[in-house]
Amino acid sequence: MRLGKACMRLTFATLAWGVAAVAVAGDLAWMASDKCRQRARGGAVGMASYGPSLDRVCDRFGCDPALVAAIITVESQWNPYAVRYESGYRWLHQPERYARQQGIALEVEELFQRMSWGLMQLMGGSAREMGFNLPLPALCDGMIGIEYGIRYLVALKRNYKTRDDLISAYNSGTAKKKPNGLYTNQVYVDKVNRVLRKHDSTR
Repeated sequence: MRLGKACMRLTFATLAWGVAAVAVAGDLAWMASDKCRQRARGGAVGMASYGPSLDRVCDRFGCDPALVAAIITVESQWNPYAVRYESGYRWLHQPERYARQQGIALEVEELFQRMSWGLMQLMGGSAREMGFNLPLPALCDGMIGIEYGIRYLVALKRNYKTRDDLISAYNSGTAKKKPNGLYTNQVYVDKVNRVLRKHDSTR
């Protein structure tokens, strides 16, 4: 058992350094198999794969599965291995603690917290705030990423009561509007709403 845990820690530490070396150059997408590549190419395939499990997690947390599915469509096109480095992200959550816990360098944990992971493109820092204590690449496991993305949505719902406010806040952390009444990330809000309208029209 101890040897297994040590090997797992070494594996994730090695992965961490590998990702760190690549992520600073831009976006990173991991395709672990032909099946994953196939899933990433088509949202319908991905939705069919995750639909029943997604519904169960949404029921558990009291979240709208149609909204979650729309966010996934816009964020990752149902690619569970989508990863993006956000250089301007600064809301790190206890990186020293998690670096010690994971047995990795502080710089790697900080970099990982500045990356968005998996189906819902949840920021590593936000996942840590939600209590996620596994290595952050584990968010590329489809259902793990969905659960913690939903946890983050539910946390945002305490402060944002309208659906558009919630969509905007999920993307940028807060729902800010310009003097003309449009969100600062109105394009993102419109994209998610288009997916939701398409979903409603096919019901």
